[in-house]
Amino acid sequence: MGKQFWDYLNDEDAEKVRSINQEIKQLKEATPITFKGAVAFIDVLGWKGLWRDDKNALNKITAIIKNIEVGKNFLIKALIKKYKVEKPNLFKENEDCFIKAIGVSDTIAIFVEDKCSQGISFCYALLSQVVHEAAEEKIFLRGAISYGDFLFLNNTDFFIGEAVDEVAEWYDSCNWTGIILTPKASNMWNTLECIMKAIDPRGKDNRFIRYNGIPFKESILNRYDKKELDRLYVLNFIHNSDLFKLKDSTEEMLRILVKENKSQYILDKYLNSLKFIKYIEENSLRS
Repeated sequence: MGKQFWDYLNDEDAEKVRSINQEIKQLKEATPITFKGAVAFIDVLGWKGLWRDDKNALNKITAIIKNIEVGKNFLIKALIKKYKVEKPNLFKENEDCFIKAIGVSDTIAIFVEDKCSQGISFCYALLSQVVHEAAEEKIFLRGAISYGDFLFLNNTDFFIGEAVDEVAEWYDSCNWTGIILTPKASNMWNTLECIMKAIDPRGKDNRFIRYNGIPFKESILNRYDKKELDRLYVLNFIHNSDLFKLKDSTEEMLRILVKENKSQYILDKYLNSLKFIKYIEENSLRS
């Protein structure tokens, strides 16, 4: 019998292979870690043409992921500190929160552990600013946030679970630049909203709003009843200070696409986004 592939390796490399095989064996025997929380899938509109037309497209999407990865720890620490002041008994001392961001081609996956029912709120804090920063670079995002259990193995980037399955169904379900809450996430947010209103009847929280103009694709419209779809929430990424910047970036992108004779289907993504921005502006719903 001839030599096997690994017979050509030197002793050092052979030892590395044995070590890797041992790690693989440990992975097979490892117990997955289960979290309950928010899972977001965000993709880039027009990526198929973008990477050809913009030589810095990969740099821009990588910077967005890095921004989430680097900023998450400081952001969550700041939010937890804020909540400790407002609600001293909500978090324990030195409380931490599991957050992971992964990029694959044009899609960003974000996993946020739910701490004291703040998982969706933390997800909002991570994403609302990213949408604006990306738009300034002519990178327009759409996606969805789900809520539920997800599992992963330490030191890996593989996740499974009900929250992953649900967000995978909904993240590209709309023809616009926007982020929706899936049915389970919408139910969770509706519950939290009712609790917040009971605590403070005059309080106003516009981070997620209901909007009956969500431009769902036909595949979703054919599978779900309109009443179900009307109950879904939209992430309100329109801030007071950034409204006009976002509107200008979207209009500029639309003008570019018109000059390039893009199809009406593509143009509608940005027209639908401008309708949403106008709705927020006219109804004073800025977050």
